[in-house]
Amino acid sequence: SLTHVTVADNSSDGDGGGILARGAVILGSSVVSGNSAAGSGADCVGVESAGFNVVSDTAGCGSLAESDLGDVDAGLGQLRDNGGPTETHALLPVSPAIAYVTDCSVIDDQRAVPRPSACSAGSFQYVEPPPPTTTTTEAVTTTTTTPESGTTTTTTVTLDAGGPPASAVLLSDEPSSD
Repeated sequence: SLTHVTVADNSSDGDGGGILARGAVILGSSVVSGNSAAGSGADCVGVESAGFNVVSDTAGCGSLAESDLGDVDAGLGQLRDNGGPTETHALLPVSPAIAYVTDCSVIDDQRAVPRPSACSAGSFQYVEPPPPTTTTTEAVTTTTTTPESGTTTTTTVTLDAGGPPASAVLLSDEPSSD
């Protein structure tokens, strides 16, 4: 039984580029994508489905369940270090495997990232990245010469847009009444 696995970018000189089942192989909540075979079944041959699989090429796979997504782009990234002890294929933000499994039976993904009850198919749990933060800093410098004393005052104000919005900035050499 294969549960929450990702089988991607493999090849075979014969049949079943991703999975060649010779006997009972039950596939559940998994992603099979981008495999190739010289014979039949680029992604798989002869598997039985436990449901909630995302399979890019279903030709030859066997009996798929109604809950499986077949003949779709799985939306996988390249095999690389995404954290954890082994390399993984990350799910891209457009992947249909994201939050596809309605009743997750595995508590962590391959990287030990916790899975919610409705989780991603495959070995990689997609986690929404935090929104990007931008900080805009603007400096304004003014120089004022007082005619009576001949004193020159240079004031630089730096505004950091990373905080709450401000409608105005007041500069004064008078003590504040607040």
